[in-house]
Amino acid sequence: MTNKNKNVPTKIQSTVQCFSEINRCIHEFKLTDLIPAKVYEFKIFSGRNELTENKKFKTLPESATELTFIDGGDLSTSEAAFKLMQKASTFNPDFVLLGGDIVYDNGEIDNVGLWDTWLSHWERAMTTKDGHMIPIIAAIGNHEVKGGWHKEPRDSTLFLKFFRQEGDQTYFLRKLSRLGILMILDSGHIKTHDSQIPWIKKTLTESTSVPLKMIAYHVPLFPSVRSSNDPWVSEGKKYWPKVFEENGADVVFEHHDHALKRTHPIKDNKVHPSGVIYLGDGCMGKSPRDVKKEWYLAQAKSIEHFWLGKLTKGELYLKAIGANGEVFDEVRIKTKTR
Repeated sequence: MTNKNKNVPTKIQSTVQCFSEINRCIHEFKLTDLIPAKVYEFKIFSGRNELTENKKFKTLPESATELTFIDGGDLSTSEAAFKLMQKASTFNPDFVLLGGDIVYDNGEIDNVGLWDTWLSHWERAMTTKDGHMIPIIAAIGNHEVKGGWHKEPRDSTLFLKFFRQEGDQTYFLRKLSRLGILMILDSGHIKTHDSQIPWIKKTLTESTSVPLKMIAYHVPLFPSVRSSNDPWVSEGKKYWPKVFEENGADVVFEHHDHALKRTHPIKDNKVHPSGVIYLGDGCMGKSPRDVKKEWYLAQAKSIEHFWLGKLTKGELYLKAIGANGEVFDEVRIKTKTR
């Protein structure tokens, strides 16, 4: 790997895990002491054999004045998903948040080929105009797990091998320069909703000085398609909304329903100006479903899309965008001076 600003090549030995059941070896490279806002180039070798051409990525600035990101979920290996990826890359995002149900492998080893196809699509589509790779922050969904809900890490046969962001941990924190934080949660697939509450409270309260607190997971608390009495919706709604509201969450990204959704600000299960806004609902490749009417929905459409976010010191500006660049919805959320 080469830091373009120092031009000093560095060799890093990978940690290799081979899995005979999927006929794959996964190489992990831990990079430390990276310089903020710098471009790094790298190649991957096996012995003396080059496995890749030159690739590069850029680290986030330590004190960014603006960050751009994409949110989407429920993708699959469809042509629609590929086209949405291509359009998303044109906005040069600093990262992409994937809210679960990425390839629909259902935790089945025999579906590993879906990951081969999807990763090939990602490599072709998700590169910035400057040729930088785009980082993924991924949440787990029910279609990453054999059986969907209340299972063990071993039941996520493929997802937790390809996305070992925190080992087998399915909820974690990402700091977004000094502009905000992004908390990834597990909506009952490997970890139960209630078991994550102490960590959610601790993380939100320790981030009192952060301008924007964002949360993302798969199954919505305020769905645009399915019934609010759906058992997995009800379970999440039993435990999480009050925790979000009382500990300063600002905006939540939900998925799973295959539609476009934006709620009014919600507090105490009512529309309230100081409440939390929920966006979704995961339709970045899967066919859209018919939306319903609910008191909490400010916008709902049956349409494929992704959310484009621009985060500055003053606000988070979000737009729902289609494969041809159409803007289906937009909202501005003021960031807080904490």
